[in-house]
Amino acid sequence: MPTTCGKLFVNQFFKGEIVLDKINIFKKWYSKSIELYLEHCQSKNLSEGTISGYYRQLVLLFGWLDKNFGDIKELSDIRQPHIARYMIALQANSNDATIKSIFTILKIFFTWADRFESFESDGKGGFITLTEKNPMSKMVAPRAVKKETIFLDEIVVEKLLESCKQSKRQDYFYGLRRRVMIYLLITTGLRKNEITNVKVSNINISTNDILVLGKGRKERRVPILEGIKDDLVKYLNIRNEKLKRYKKHHDSLWISKKGVSNASTEFIQMEIRELQSLSGMKFPRAVHIFRNTFAAWSLIKGMELYEVMYIGGWSDLKMLLHYTQMLKHYRKNNTATFALKKGPKGFYPSQTKGD
Repeated sequence: MPTTCGKLFVNQFFKGEIVLDKINIFKKWYSKSIELYLEHCQSKNLSEGTISGYYRQLVLLFGWLDKNFGDIKELSDIRQPHIARYMIALQANSNDATIKSIFTILKIFFTWADRFESFESDGKGGFITLTEKNPMSKMVAPRAVKKETIFLDEIVVEKLLESCKQSKRQDYFYGLRRRVMIYLLITTGLRKNEITNVKVSNINISTNDILVLGKGRKERRVPILEGIKDDLVKYLNIRNEKLKRYKKHHDSLWISKKGVSNASTEFIQMEIRELQSLSGMKFPRAVHIFRNTFAAWSLIKGMELYEVMYIGGWSDLKMLLHYTQMLKHYRKNNTATFALKKGPKGFYPSQTKGD
């Protein structure tokens, strides 16, 4: 089930538009467990993206168990070997990092289920629970190969920016929108969900910063590089004109040519992938690699680790330190990787290194 369907479901569920027991896919033994867990996630004020991710993985797990183990009729019937076989089944179509992430999501769920108590009495002086024993309590997360973190060279970014002018639609608005998107991704380190949800009301041109709601619902202010401000202001002006012309009223930064909000992670990914195609530049993790590039370029420019950590929204310095490993491949005198044009002031590392 696509993530977008998961988000739609979660939205409708919390608005009271969906009752789980009335949906065919949820007329199963695991229906109530998922409903209770979604309510628990909502009570913790988790983000929509996090909740839909949990929901999707639970549906996939229970659907697989239902198909392969017909004797499972309730949550307490699930044992460690069931989960272990599911993790093995995932290996056919998922990479190590994805499997490890799924393992964590499932372990969080079963830990919650093991501690859950309903309002109903069990007749023994206690309350009815969902499980008798956590099937994952003794399971250890699968190992993932630690792949080398990479970032983009200046010349690659320059080609991507040049491709902003080569849109199939041959339109100034689309080219400017994409250029501003790349500038923000590289100079702020925003995550995919964060850049998707940037609000115009949170952009302060006078103080040169953007208020961002980050991972774990933590707010932080990221600076706007002076060199990219002109293009950002141009885009904001065009955006406002389009909203006025088409009588739209919303706070989303990213819009279509007719003023419709394009605030979705799928939209961001689509824009980057089309730029890859136009430029002939191929790189993995289409959006996240810009976050890597932010960290690497910032450190090359001489920014302190704690400052990179704050702007990028890393909660632990250890999570940031592995980015420093990328720099061993940076060669000050390797001018072949440097952009041929200067670009916005202070944007490229070579501008501040004096190369």
